[in-house]
Amino acid sequence: MIGYLFASLLMPMYARLLKVGGDVKPLAHLGLQIIWSGAISLVVCTIIFRENIMTSLYTTGSIYSANILGWVIVSFIPVSGVYIFSTLLVAQGSLRELNRVYVWGVLLNLGLNLWLIPLHKALGAAEANCITQILIFAAQLYLCNKLMGVGITWVQAIKFVAMAILSVGVASLSWVYLLPTLNLWAFLVALAGCGITAFVGTLDQHSRNWFTLKRFKF
Repeated sequence: MIGYLFASLLMPMYARLLKVGGDVKPLAHLGLQIIWSGAISLVVCTIIFRENIMTSLYTTGSIYSANILGWVIVSFIPVSGVYIFSTLLVAQGSLRELNRVYVWGVLLNLGLNLWLIPLHKALGAAEANCITQILIFAAQLYLCNKLMGVGITWVQAIKFVAMAILSVGVASLSWVYLLPTLNLWAFLVALAGCGITAFVGTLDQHSRNWFTLKRFKF
């Protein structure tokens, strides 16, 4: 739902900028920074606490179901990125190219499910989903870069890697020191700490100008 709300907000903004010949790169980069700030924090914290989450929610929770949760939650990173770049492709009018990506994605997912489910059961379905979402996101990122010159810069990539490393550190400290006394509240503490740190760390001055929408008029 978070990704869908982002797409709904970005669509008219992308469309107007493209209509007037404006630069959509800052807006796309800002959208990715904001949504991945939350997504990476959520994914890292969920992976570290995955077994505790599943055993607390379900009487049948186990390391197997926890690993399924891990694969599923990792998919949220490419899925959230898809909402940023697929919306840009729609606004730009590249529906044919976008539909081709999704057709190949469906075929790939079908093949992966036929291969992985007999081997790993439910875990295989989660693995197939994660691989498919990553490749769909990569294909859309390639199209945006090819058609409009919009992609992920090296500076952004380094920031995201640093964000993930920092999130691992914060979540691990919470898991080691807070989990025994706070139980799953430690997960929420870790998530809040990672989210705030990541969000503040990825917003540079240029992004703040876009965040306040001073350069955008409806």
